[in-house]
Amino acid sequence: MSSATAKQKATASDDKLTPRQVLADVAYLHHIFGDLSVGEMDIDDVAIYKKEREHLRLKLHCGLSLPTNNDSVSFAVPDALAAAASSWIEANLKTPQEAPTKKYSPIVVRMVTDSIYNPMYNLPDKLPNGKTAIEVHVPVFLCAVEMSMEALELFALKFIKATLAKDGLTPEQLRNLVQDYGLFKAGLCQKAVTVLPYHKVMCTFATHIVAHEEDFDGTDVYGDLSLTTKGCLGYYTNLVKKDVKTTIRAIKKDKASMDIRNDNESVQT
Repeated sequence: MSSATAKQKATASDDKLTPRQVLADVAYLHHIFGDLSVGEMDIDDVAIYKKEREHLRLKLHCGLSLPTNNDSVSFAVPDALAAAASSWIEANLKTPQEAPTKKYSPIVVRMVTDSIYNPMYNLPDKLPNGKTAIEVHVPVFLCAVEMSMEALELFALKFIKATLAKDGLTPEQLRNLVQDYGLFKAGLCQKAVTVLPYHKVMCTFATHIVAHEEDFDGTDVYGDLSLTTKGCLGYYTNLVKKDVKTTIRAIKKDKASMDIRNDNESVQT
């Protein structure tokens, strides 16, 4: 049996099988020989998470409704589980209509409410209105901070970093984040003095900007942002610049030394 066939068998739904149809554990054998990872054996890991999340959603009583910035759209969540995931909800069980979610779009609030069942959320297959991944992860992060949902906040920040590293950031995307979510604006910078997550996320973006300064310096959009953020963007880029430059030089030096060692070992062998 090929690896592809084994994977197909491994991801088949157990709900459709009878005991007479289950014989040798072929997927396990392919795992032993390195053809399948643990996550690929039987039902896919993501499918298990989704199945359990839907099971919880159907079985638990959803007594709270969290608003969005669309008056006709809200999302029901189970009281106890939501209170356990969010300190804001725990402290405001009688006034969920005042939740910070009311400032965010339905797609963001949907991911926030889904995270009550599993904080390692997934982006939808299709993003609305031409939004990019980074323009969705940022509001999820900001909403998580306001809702005091620490696990979601930590995952969202990881996803922001991963997306910046993979997709990069254009000056236009940065402008959208400033305009739509207040990134580097005076209000958020003032909050960042006492709210560490706001400070962390702006340090992450400033680190990316300094590390890729050739993409930003000299562009009209970035030049305008230096003015519209009233010095906050410049403050953060200056704050991280020394460490960014020093760290990049050290990383490049280590990589160069490693390449030399590998070349020497190749010659000797």
